[in-house]
Amino acid sequence: MENRQYSAYAQVYPDIQTARLNKPFTYGVPPDLSKSIYIGGMVKVPFNNRVVLGYVSDLSPFPPSMPGNVTIKAVEEAVEGASLWDREMLGLARWMEEYYACSFLSALKVLVPAPVRPDSSGKTAVSRVRKVLLQKDPADENALPSRLTPPQERLLRELGRGQGARAAPELLKRAGVSDAVLKALEKKGYLKIFFDAPDSKYFHNYPVAATGTLDLTLDQQEVMGSLLHLSGQGKAAVALLHGITGSGKTEIYLQMVEKIIQEGREALVLVPEISLTPQAIQRFRDRFAESIAVLHSRLTDGERRQMWWKIKNKEVRVVLGARSAVFAPLENIGIIVVDEEHESSYKQESDPRYHARQVAVKRAMHHNALVILGSATPSLEVFHWAEKGQYQYLSLPRRIGASVLPEIEVVDLKKDLPADRSRAIIGETLKGELKLVLAQDQQAILFMNRRGFSAFILCRECGNVIRCPYCDITLKFHKAEKAIKCHYCDYRREAPDVCPICRGVKIEPVSAGIQRVEEELLQLFPDISHIRMDRDTTSGRDAHYQLLSRFARKEASVLIGTQMVAKGLDFPGVTLVGVILADVSLYLPDFRSLERTYQVLTQVAGRAGRRDRVGKVIIQTFNPDSPVIQSVMKQDYREFFQWESGNRQKLNYPPFAHLINLLFTGDSDDRVREYALSLADGLRSRKLKSHFIAVLGPAPCVLSRIKSRYRWHVTLKGKKVKQMAAVVKAVAERLPPPAGVAFSVDVDPLSML
Repeated sequence: MENRQYSAYAQVYPDIQTARLNKPFTYGVPPDLSKSIYIGGMVKVPFNNRVVLGYVSDLSPFPPSMPGNVTIKAVEEAVEGASLWDREMLGLARWMEEYYACSFLSALKVLVPAPVRPDSSGKTAVSRVRKVLLQKDPADENALPSRLTPPQERLLRELGRGQGARAAPELLKRAGVSDAVLKALEKKGYLKIFFDAPDSKYFHNYPVAATGTLDLTLDQQEVMGSLLHLSGQGKAAVALLHGITGSGKTEIYLQMVEKIIQEGREALVLVPEISLTPQAIQRFRDRFAESIAVLHSRLTDGERRQMWWKIKNKEVRVVLGARSAVFAPLENIGIIVVDEEHESSYKQESDPRYHARQVAVKRAMHHNALVILGSATPSLEVFHWAEKGQYQYLSLPRRIGASVLPEIEVVDLKKDLPADRSRAIIGETLKGELKLVLAQDQQAILFMNRRGFSAFILCRECGNVIRCPYCDITLKFHKAEKAIKCHYCDYRREAPDVCPICRGVKIEPVSAGIQRVEEELLQLFPDISHIRMDRDTTSGRDAHYQLLSRFARKEASVLIGTQMVAKGLDFPGVTLVGVILADVSLYLPDFRSLERTYQVLTQVAGRAGRRDRVGKVIIQTFNPDSPVIQSVMKQDYREFFQWESGNRQKLNYPPFAHLINLLFTGDSDDRVREYALSLADGLRSRKLKSHFIAVLGPAPCVLSRIKSRYRWHVTLKGKKVKQMAAVVKAVAERLPPPAGVAFSVDVDPLSML
């Protein structure tokens, strides 16, 4: 077919994951497909003697200039279905490609959930379920005259109890009859059987209890006035809402979202996965009822598809979700809320390694929307930008009503652990406070940010520590299962009774995990009712909801948890929070470890003393004089910010420079190191040196091996992140990784481990 016979020319990205194909190819659109192909759609195209799926990024009535010996091939087929990517999404993918040094294809795919996209054959999975609709009620005098068996009568009675169509599997189960009964009734004309999309069961645990807006405090009113002013300017704006725990940030979000909806626009509310608790969902459901969609990792594929299309089809006006919800297909956004903006779960840890907060600001610029970044413990970057005037700074310095911040007591474990309890981890001070709480029928939260029973298993005869055979990490002891596990690759084995090296019998768990806290609590208070929340107890689909509901109903006096209990929870009965070991994250070899420690300790402390009850926090530590611990005790964020930002500025760490971490992995330590060295040398060349403040490494990662793959990294520091990313991509294209070595780019990394 001659080029002039095409009705249009499409720029298509073939769905082939390789860095060398990070560009579009031109295909001709035959006249019979001209009405089926559009920007953001998918097509099937010939590529290297096979037919592959492709993504249409642009259309033109004129062919591009091509070499004379090149023939433009034709699009073979248009994939049916509405366009999944609009022009905003395509532009966002191009921006992500440039900023995060990823491929356009990987950026494009992350914008739309996998269950929504067609598979490699071009077909989209469609969830269908058999449904039953009542046609004739046998109690009707006009019902069909036919004799019914007892099972048939039972099924019709059950069907008549509901309204509209019922799912056949559930109906048969409730009626206690077989499928043959269903088919017999269809033949008699009493009911109709058909296939339809399944009803979403996601909200079945969240019944709506309609609530109205709450009266605002003077602090809240002042913040609302400023936000309404920013929103009314008709251009993009970003505000940091720095509110202490319990100061009413969520009510501000709810009322601002309500205002935006009244203006006919849409709202996007992002919550960290760890904070997307039933309480958070319930507050938004109670306020906005059926106008809300929820997007997060625990949805089934069918629920994810259904939620996404509800948003795309404008059936909802509010989207609440975790990190990936930032890409929700809203077309008229008026406000984006990023709650707990400091949370690390907003950063994607696989390609493309985007940060949802940064993407939110980018989307707001397109929609001329307001972004609210809320936190009691802002990230240093965001607070720095607010201090510099790039973001509007708003403060909620007081709790609502009679509620006040809890008293925080720092306890030195070197002095507080009892001599008569060998290897105890609950000190005498915390033990005494727990007794008071239990005597007054109140509740407590015990926080320990480490899963399992202990950090590792040690032989006290030869000093051997049992490590994972596939990762450079110790195996954690889980006492309830009598097993040792790797928390990176999930390797597990039965806990040994003797040392595998010296055959010694003095082998025992060392250090403490959350299961050890649970065991000691039961030793001190044998009759205590408690709930443990960690990854091991919340793997079930509704486990979070069930456990927290039990605690809210006061079926347990103590909630023991890891980081998932540190934020997003509001239980009026909790008057005591005990931090078992504040030092767990204090000395990790990562430049953000002090910031994270301050944030998590402040957040978990904020769970105590809600409503009109005075709360108390006991922080157990072996380092009571640490500047971080002291700042937490004083509940003084600015003191911590000034101290930590001073340290960062001396070393050119964020927010005073951008970092790019280049990660190299492979099954051969030598090959990984050699490639990392060659790429680092390329970046250090005289021609490129001016783009960086420093090129550090290569060096082995702190976790130098995970899942049998060796890990090295190179760290780049610089002022202009896009220029740095462009240089990295250019050098990587010139020096591609050898076989068996993988290479990834992490722009603005949150962890260097």
